[in-house]
Amino acid sequence: MRDNNIDIAKHFVQNRRVLFGECDPAGVMYTPRITECIVEGALKFVSDSLGEPFERFVFARNMTLPARNLNVDFLKPVTWDDDLEIRAGLHELRTHSYTTQVVALNQSGIAAFSGLVTQVCVNTETKTIAKLPKELRSALQRHE
Repeated sequence: MRDNNIDIAKHFVQNRRVLFGECDPAGVMYTPRITECIVEGALKFVSDSLGEPFERFVFARNMTLPARNLNVDFLKPVTWDDDLEIRAGLHELRTHSYTTQVVALNQSGIAAFSGLVTQVCVNTETKTIAKLPKELRSALQRHE
């Protein structure tokens, strides 16, 4: 499905309400909170795909998946008390990394913001780039 020239991710959906403390004095959601929503949506998508918390999965394997790239498009104002539907899905899968697309729809079903998060696999012991674990690759491949 496409909306405003954005692929609307539909593999994982989370609903959330914008809190007063997440907004500036004009009532508009702070930019850092929007980026947190995107990263949070991406991590919850992966946790949901794995069937276990993302953090536990990576720590058990001596790996981490830091963000290599974060791209955000601000499309419509998001204000205090808005209800958002955060959708996340796989955008691209590579040997050492993957990219998740996250889109937030407002109450009218219109994309308010979207983002792409690319995460790269790093071995925590050697501090070198590593291949994505087979379990993670398999979990993400189900969304291609």
